[in-house]
Amino acid sequence: MHALTRHHGQTLKRLLLSDQWTLMPNELGDLVRFCPNLEQLGLATNAANHNTLRLLIPFLPKLKAIRLLANESLNEHLRVAPDEKRMAGMSVDLWRTGVNALKWVGVGDLIYRAGESYTVTKDDGSTQGRRKVTKASLNDVKDIELWRMDSLDIDVDPVAPFDP
Repeated sequence: MHALTRHHGQTLKRLLLSDQWTLMPNELGDLVRFCPNLEQLGLATNAANHNTLRLLIPFLPKLKAIRLLANESLNEHLRVAPDEKRMAGMSVDLWRTGVNALKWVGVGDLIYRAGESYTVTKDDGSTQGRRKVTKASLNDVKDIELWRMDSLDIDVDPVAPFDP
């Protein structure tokens, strides 16, 4: 991680790490600190609770897409949090981060589209900002490199047969 962030961090725009490489909070901090130009990020974390990631996302203002790769920690999160609850929490979290460039969020095999900001009035009369979060499909992100790089499909340009 040190070599990656220190030597290439300023130039990295898209980074898809292995799901076998679970990042610790200090490694996430280094990633955010030394890779400020990230637009797409795919990673696995070691915690079902993603508070560290929530805290660090605002320091990646260019981030357009993020993928939390499936591992045991994420699978635990997916087991305990129903999809509706996850989307509602994500709606509030995305508004709080202020990173309006972020449009795509992957959580394991699930994909969400982050839309426009809006305000809701709660039961106690207070207001709360949110971003619209809807489910998306692989087809919706087929042109996003973060998902395209994780494909086993090989695009081969046809080559004319050799004719001596």
